[in-house]
Amino acid sequence: MQNLLDSVEGNLVPYSGVLGKLMLIFGLGLSSIGFPYQVYRNYIDHVCGISIIVIVLAIMLLLIRIPYSLSKRAWHMIPSDLVGLIATIALMWQWFVY
Repeated sequence: MQNLLDSVEGNLVPYSGVLGKLMLIFGLGLSSIGFPYQVYRNYIDHVCGISIIVIVLAIMLLLIRIPYSLSKRAWHMIPSDLVGLIATIALMWQWFVY
């Protein structure tokens, strides 16, 4: 199993820059557009359209990713993660209210 993991890691190393940029683009999209838009739609419709499990997992992910980004000095990830965390907390509030 370790050989398989080493092989996969070795094959992905040349693409790490591309994968990092894709992660940044999709992370920015989700945190800066997706979650705030969902908060807006919930406000307009007066119903929370996301499962509480998805909301809790997103909060947990962001609470782990923010310190990780700080430890790796990935400053460009911090603003979108903070926006995502605030929007996800708003989604949780909407889930309880609506």
